[in-house]
Amino acid sequence: MTQILCQHALNDGTAIDYAGVGQEVWRRLSTASSSAAWSFYRDNIEEEFHGTRGRASASPTSTANRSALDALFQTPSAHDDEA
Repeated sequence: MTQILCQHALNDGTAIDYAGVGQEVWRRLSTASSSAAWSFYRDNIEEEFHGTRGRASASPTSTANRSALDALFQTPSAHDDEA
């Protein structure tokens, strides 16, 4: 059985990592409606797995993707108008 590291990022920038979450639990969480997801998380992840608190951080891939999107949608500079 494949196990997943589930990271729950909080608004204050901290995160809780839950190791060993199975694919079925993750699938059910990720497909739950937004109104049911919090309840599912509390009942099936928070209560069943040991969480390790840390800091939420962006992966290098997501940071690179964000930079590419920012470059794509940047406001044209004055030099662009002269062409």
